Amino acid sequence: MKLLIKNILSTDEGYYICTAINRYGSSITKFQLRVINLKKYFIQRSFFYGSILIGLLLCCILLTCALVSHYRHKTSIRIRRKSSTTDETISSLAKQQEQIQHDYQDETNDQDFIHEQLINHQSIVRTILIQRF
Repeated sequence: MKLLIKNILSTDEGYYICTAINRYGSSITKFQLRVINLKKYFIQRSFFYGSILIGLLLCCILLTCALVSHYRHKTSIRIRRKSSTTDETISSLAKQQEQIQHDYQDETNDQDFIHEQLINHQSIVRTILIQRF
């Protein structure tokens, strides 16, 4: 069974009682009829689903911004660490170079001293040899 109401208006809203009778018996059903303005219905639904869609879009944009910011922060930290490591390496190499120069100067001074002593020793030996002869 079905009830078909044509050209319905919003003034037709309300409670209805439907009675069906045949040779086997009868049936009574009470129901509420609500008339929905399709234009208003679609506007409300569009607003509702549009709001959800805009909310999801904003969430995606914020999530993307957060990820980009996080990536940039990590990259900045990595660059600072590399720079720090490079600065430490350069500082360490400069100290090593200073130590090598210092050691070289000490060696040069030692060699000069030994050379002077050798020259002095040779002149003493010559002097002794000359005095003997």
